[in-house]
Amino acid sequence: MTSWRFEAVELFKKYNFPGNLIIPEFTDKLESDQFRYDIPVWEYNGLQKAHIIMFWIPRTRHLIGLTTNHEHGYWMALKREKVVYGRPNDAYRISYLDIMWVEDAKRRSKETGQYVPCPIYNTLEKTVQATLKHFSPWIFARKD
Repeated sequence: MTSWRFEAVELFKKYNFPGNLIIPEFTDKLESDQFRYDIPVWEYNGLQKAHIIMFWIPRTRHLIGLTTNHEHGYWMALKREKVVYGRPNDAYRISYLDIMWVEDAKRRSKETGQYVPCPIYNTLEKTVQATLKHFSPWIFARKD
């Protein structure tokens, strides 16, 4: 199974993304993160520093994304404003994440009195486009 991340990188290139992408994937398919403490720490540090966190969750019966479930919930609760969320319409057992995404937005809207958007993108390209749109304030604020 080919990772969706290669296609995402090509889409970011297509739209001339000027930033850096953090891709939590090994280049060697035989390498594993089993018994590796440094890898989750590396990912956490990268997510902490990121301006935007894009979640594309093409969940299948064989790739259920347990780590992704945790990360999605953690970042939604901590820094929702830097999260963009997408998944294909046929993603396996994804309704819980969808419901939590929408309900969290409703709660925040009610608490703050301001509308909190909660779009869920259904293609990788739409998710990348939304990420770029979300990222655009940092593009114009850069000091080269």
